[in-house]
Amino acid sequence: HGYILQLVGEGALKDELLKLVRDLKIVNSVKFIGYTDNVNEIIDSSDFMILVSHVEGHPLTVIEAAGRGVPTLLSNVDGSR
Repeated sequence: HGYILQLVGEGALKDELLKLVRDLKIVNSVKFIGYTDNVNEIIDSSDFMILVSHVEGHPLTVIEAAGRGVPTLLSNVDGSR
């Protein structure tokens, strides 16, 4: 469909995700952005945001996206609902 998954930020699963992307042969469909100060530009250029967490205390990603009028797909955990 021509969509690109942009992963913003850093985390302990980065190496596993890089390997998975290579194993699934979807390298051209996933972009690892890492830390950035340009979060608003990324949100504004996105069709929707995704927040997948096992535990979420305060979903800042969701709040930032909502403030810019971009919907968010959430995992069903306390703090995200």
